[in-house]
Amino acid sequence: MKLRKILALSLVVLIFATILAACGGNSATPGNPNDNNTQTNNAPVGDTPDESSALRYANTRDIYLGQWWESDYDSSTAEMPEDEGNPLTGQMRLDNMRAIEERYNIRFHYVNMTFDGAKESLNTSLKAGTPDVDIYTLDTQFMIAPVTSGYAIPISSYVTDPNDDMYTGQQVFTPVPVAGMAEDYVFGVTPLINPNAVYMLGFNKTMLEQAGQPNPQDLYDAGEWTWDAWMNIMKATTTTTGTPTYGWSGGHVRFLENMLLSNNASIALQETETLTSPETAEVFNFIDDMYNISRVAKPWSDEGGIFWENGDWSNNDLAFFIFIPWLAQNYGVSQSEECPYEICSVPWPSGPSVDPATGPNATVNVNGNLYMIPVGTPDPEIVYKVYYDFVNWWAGDTTLRDDWTWMEDLFGADERGWEYAKYCCTKPQYDMWNDLQMVDENNNGFYLGGIMNGSETPAQFAEKWKNIVQDYLNRAFA
Repeated sequence: MKLRKILALSLVVLIFATILAACGGNSATPGNPNDNNTQTNNAPVGDTPDESSALRYANTRDIYLGQWWESDYDSSTAEMPEDEGNPLTGQMRLDNMRAIEERYNIRFHYVNMTFDGAKESLNTSLKAGTPDVDIYTLDTQFMIAPVTSGYAIPISSYVTDPNDDMYTGQQVFTPVPVAGMAEDYVFGVTPLINPNAVYMLGFNKTMLEQAGQPNPQDLYDAGEWTWDAWMNIMKATTTTTGTPTYGWSGGHVRFLENMLLSNNASIALQETETLTSPETAEVFNFIDDMYNISRVAKPWSDEGGIFWENGDWSNNDLAFFIFIPWLAQNYGVSQSEECPYEICSVPWPSGPSVDPATGPNATVNVNGNLYMIPVGTPDPEIVYKVYYDFVNWWAGDTTLRDDWTWMEDLFGADERGWEYAKYCCTKPQYDMWNDLQMVDENNNGFYLGGIMNGSETPAQFAEKWKNIVQDYLNRAFA
């Protein structure tokens, strides 16, 4: 299934909560887009840089990209930064910036818009129709409000050529559909996901071998990697005698996210809640089994719970855990470091609603930065072309753009894990449940602690939250 089809089916409501604050501004006045910025003509953009110059401004225009970190290689960059890791690509970026300035007679600026100033920017400049920047950089969780509230310009209004790469090859940008909306408003830089953003299921291969258990990678390759197979291994590696070891522990957010993905399940994937779907019920029941029936999971504590960030698995007492390579390196237990045991990773096993031979519809949630051109931006078609050319500094050579050597090194000898991670990148979706910032009547957030510590059953959890989830979805699309 092509990436766009996957996204169209599964990328749903994405909430706009807190990013981007006012730090810059458009040089042209909304409503008078060419005031003091007259173009030479309005000819369509061609396929070559020379033809693109048909949209060149007669008077220099400043174009601003709002984000929440510092960046180099905009018009303020006089020379290559001294800490540039790859001088070849650094020079390409710099040369590309100078060419863009000449091509369109513009100056391009990054604006570091902090999270703290986000609401002020969004609640004032967008509503007033005078956005602080020409392009907003949005984390996935911050998309829904500007889209559903009419603050985002439809992509089709500034990308009018049906043969544009946005619609065809998607080598530079990929549109991100929002369920319930007839148009696409948000796009991401291709690829939407890279291997260092994939939360794999890590395992202590040494522990499994000592327990006489099969390698999960072999089971996955054979189409036999299922929840049942996983449970059998977790049971065999759990012991409370002597030094306790457990089959599993990991932070509840990524855990639930990946369990849902592995069973083609969801919570808030569309305008109607799917918390009460049979597939999602299977997820909750299996988690309950892990923590309270088979007891293969390390006991959960609500106070400073066992989150994936704390590296609890680096103590060599867990068979399975959430794995991401940079996290492993942080704790000195990746294959590129001296590690007392062998770490490997594998896609999450298939649940009962999935054919393990073909796997789930999606294997990773879309996370990261997406882009929106807000209503009120002068000449959005030029803004789009400028940013397209800016991002396309690698001039079609994806090996320069996708230099993931350092990521691959973190997998060390686990070559299969690296290949799995790259494969998972091709099957993203977005379930917005964690980004709705839902709370119950007692102002308690949505989280699985009650199921994991045994204070409530899966049925009780679903009954408690189903109407709340729907209420938040209704607000998102109000």
